[in-house]
Amino acid sequence: MIVLLPIKATQAGATKTYGYIQIKVLEANSLKPVPNATVCIIENSHYATTDKNGQTQKIQVPVLRNTSYDNILLKNWGEFTLLIYKPGFCTLLNFYNEVYAGVTRIGLVCYLVPQSTNNQITTNANIPNSAYLETLIVNYKK
Repeated sequence: MIVLLPIKATQAGATKTYGYIQIKVLEANSLKPVPNATVCIIENSHYATTDKNGQTQKIQVPVLRNTSYDNILLKNWGEFTLLIYKPGFCTLLNFYNEVYAGVTRIGLVCYLVPQSTNNQITTNANIPNSAYLETLIVNYKK
């Protein structure tokens, strides 16, 4: 049985906690790096630009817990939303990315789709980590 440790809800006025993220942006068809793409962490309006390897620098991200499912099982991570764009590509909105307090997450890869006349925006929503999913199954499967 996998058990996720509960976390204490953040109280008003409490010190914010942060995690860190480094993002790699690739072209969806060729898997080539996309240099000079703009990456925005929507929750704190932080902007970064990818280098020649499609990589951002390490970005500080606030750990903002999604409390929507607290009545089912607390999440011990925060979630953030990415907006990634570059001329010639569809704009990408990437939802529910995990961030943990004091942890640097390396290896988040986002894919930009070349723009055509029919598509302007692509979206992606991430699922919670496997330990969380397995705990839900253990807790609720009869």
